[in-house]
Amino acid sequence: MQKGTFYLIVGASGSGKDTVICRTVSIIGRVFVPIKYTTRKPRKGEMKGREYHFVSERRFKRLKLFAKYTVYGASYGVGMKLLEKLEQGYDVFLNISNQLTYELKSKHQPTKIVFVFVSLKNLKQRMLQRGRDDDHEIEQRLQRAKENLNFLGNADFILNNNGKVKETVGSFVDYIIWNRLGNEFKDLGQDNV
Repeated sequence: MQKGTFYLIVGASGSGKDTVICRTVSIIGRVFVPIKYTTRKPRKGEMKGREYHFVSERRFKRLKLFAKYTVYGASYGVGMKLLEKLEQGYDVFLNISNQLTYELKSKHQPTKIVFVFVSLKNLKQRMLQRGRDDDHEIEQRLQRAKENLNFLGNADFILNNNGKVKETVGSFVDYIIWNRLGNEFKDLGQDNV
């Protein structure tokens, strides 16, 4: 059985990473989306075990994690189950900080880095509409988004999410299918293609 592809989904806060992941999962099969652990407090509407496993800093330090990172003062991590799923042939989607992409790419092949791009103007508008962050947090997130633009050249695929989400998801689904077909041809060997 062929290993699954590890898709590292990166982009600014408010770029629509989770929305793209959720809608893509509803269309395409053999995908696993791990629920991350975090030390931050749940936001309004979030439920333990759905968006995140909310844990104390003490418990977080005891967890056996595939990867961990800190952003905006909170610790985040992902468990080891994703490795099992990749070995079983599932594609894994992980919304992750771009600071971890090189480390994670070295742990599994094939890995693809997918950057979800949204203009700074649209990002600010989305953050204001969400109503989750105060003005200071929005400015911090926009500053980080500007810095993240330097990362665009490292992505294997860029999803432009400035338009309709349906079109963005369609592009992502096409990319996944293209990768799956490409891997099938590799398995056949060049003499058979």
